[in-house]
Amino acid sequence: MGVAAGDLAAVVEIAAELRSVANLDQRRKMALQRGCGLLGAEVGAYNLVDRATPTAAMIVSPQNVPDASSALRSVLFDHPLIEHYMTTHDTNPRRLSDVSVGQSVRDLRRTRVYTELLRLVGMRQLAVPVDLIAPVGGDACTFHRSGSDFATRDVGRSIALQIALVATLGGRALAEELSNRPDGNPRWVPARPAEGRVLTQRQWEVLFLLGRGVTVRQVAEHFLMSPHTVTTHRRNAYTRLGVTNSRQAAQWVSEVTARSRTPIEDRVAMVLSR
Repeated sequence: MGVAAGDLAAVVEIAAELRSVANLDQRRKMALQRGCGLLGAEVGAYNLVDRATPTAAMIVSPQNVPDASSALRSVLFDHPLIEHYMTTHDTNPRRLSDVSVGQSVRDLRRTRVYTELLRLVGMRQLAVPVDLIAPVGGDACTFHRSGSDFATRDVGRSIALQIALVATLGGRALAEELSNRPDGNPRWVPARPAEGRVLTQRQWEVLFLLGRGVTVRQVAEHFLMSPHTVTTHRRNAYTRLGVTNSRQAAQWVSEVTARSRTPIEDRVAMVLSR
């Protein structure tokens, strides 16, 4: 499904508006408001999921909707959409009805997913991934209605919306916040692409973070290692790549990342250049 020109124009405008908000939590709340308006949703939620811990949290808009974080945690291993994204590596927007084929509304009302979560935010659900690290966790916006399901046209708009969300809330946005926040979360580091397998996964992560302005001390804190270990990973990575300084290493990571970009990341790059 392609992105309509009108939807893309709207998304460029939304992305510009979101980028003007410095605080990431405020940016998330604004994204939910704009997403609800674009998709005709009654409730928007920013979901942070990590099944390895396991932990989960939700930022919900509008504010009069009950906090559903504990409800999300209670269905972390039962929700069809979470299971779909954690096991398929899919990154496309999906409706709950897309991944629960054959399950009627009556059947769904009998599940824990409904009794614990959906009754609070809305039976009909459309998920828009922002950052996914399958199979254990990821961030996604979900939009909810209590009446009719989201139409095909809404799914098309959500694909356009995803461009703005990834551009302003995904890895690039988190990298900007992380470089100024010592307790930041490094979950957004992308998986090592095939071309990057000359390095170990940890070497890749270290170079990726350092190349985006995160300090050695911050990297050490994130991965629960000493600064000396971080510099050892960096030195070993330099040796494997045949580079001698941080500028060369950052350029290599940037080039490898660019060559391995997905179509959604190409569209994100276009929005960021506007």
